[in-house]
Parts: sequence; structure tokens; C-alpha cells
Amino acid sequence: MVLPITEKKGTYCIIFRLNSFSFTTRGRKRFSLKEGLYVYVGSAFGTGGLRGRILRHLKKDKPKHWHFDFITTHPSFEPLEIWLFEEQKVDSVYGDLVYVNAKNTDKIVRYWKSKPFKEGLFKKGWHPAHPTFFVRKEVYNKCGLFNLNFKIAADYELMLRFLEKCKISSSYIPEIFVKMRVGGESNQSIKNIIKANIESYKAWKANDLKIHPFRMFAKPLSKVFQYFKL
Repeated sequence: MVLPITEKKGTYCIIFRLNSFSFTTRGRKRFSLKEGLYVYVGSAFGTGGLRGRILRHLKKDKPKHWHFDFITTHPSFEPLEIWLFEEQKVDSVYGDLVYVNAKNTDKIVRYWKSKPFKEGLFKKGWHPAHPTFFVRKEVYNKCGLFNLNFKIAADYELMLRFLEKCKISSSYIPEIFVKMRVGGESNQSIKNIIKANIESYKAWKANDLKIHPFRMFAKPLSKVFQYFKL
């Protein structure tokens, strides 16, 4: 891993590996993390810029002010990659997703390769892989939380609202963010796939966005090719 040398300000992502452990913050809140790969998204617009902020994250001996400090000081914390977005305040980031066999997590069943977002892509059936979609807290404060009236497609509705309606900024990182077992709610049966796409169409209506009903067929069809990118 090459450390960033820039002192410019901007946004950054740290991709890291971690073993299972729990910690209690200064505010007496307790968190438990499972072993795996994680992504931390932060911003550095203060003194020291990106270099100062990231070097602090990588320092083991330091006061624990933020939640992330408890993670970076843990012996198993292993930074793998650092992505920088100089002079940018990116609202969201997302990456690639792989679905694996429920019993054999080394067997990849489906590869969800994403791409940079452009306005109008949702109409073509495209959307980011929702488990890889990371958003700033201030976006939730401005654009709203998950709409729980959508029982299956709440994640799709949120991304549609954030990217197409609220027009938040985004950045695609071409790395596998998440390894996920098959068997999600929306893909458990043909019935649920139909329900999910009906809800997806209603998501457009709920956000006063226009789309022809027949265009919703593009959403499930676009995912067929993900089974051939193994």
C-alpha cells in the first residue's frame, strides 16, 4: 500500500481487513464487528488535509476521539487500499459486489460489476449494488431515510431518490466491496422478484419521477449478464 503524499483537502476511502472484536466508546456505546473487509469513508477539509488525516488513522498510539480510532488501534486492523478524491466533497461511494454460494463462500455465483453513475441510468435498468452504497450522514438528514413502506425495494427507492432526484454526487470505486451469500429477500422466488419490480416502479411514482412501465423490465434483464462475469 502506497501512502498518499498530498496535503490537499478532499474525501477519502480506506479499505481494510479486520478480525472480530467489540469495543465501547467514550459515550458508553458498545459496537461489535465481525471478521471481514470494511470500507471507511471520511473527509479531510481541515488543517493537514488528506495526508494529516490518513497518517493519524494509521498511527497506533493516539487518543481515541472517534469511533474509527477504536478500530485503527486494534491489532488486527490491516489497511489494504486508500482512495483519494482531492478537493472534492463526495456525497456517496459504491463498488462491486459478488454473490457467493450459501454453503461454500469461495464459490462465486454472480458478479455485480458497476460503473460510474450518469443521470438517466436508472431508466436503463442500472443501479449500484445496494450493499456497497455508502452515503454521508448529512445526505440522510437532507434527503430522508429509508422509506419502510417499501417492504422489498426500500434500498432501490433510497438510491433512486438520492441519485436521480436529490442529485447527490457519487464516485465509483472499481473494487469488490462486499462478498454476500445468495438468498436475499428480493431474489428468493419469482414471486418476490415480481413484487420487487412492482415496488421499484412505485418508487418512481413516490418521488415524482417519470418512467414508462415497460422500462422496468430492463432492471431484472440487466442483471442476467452478472451471471456470466465470473
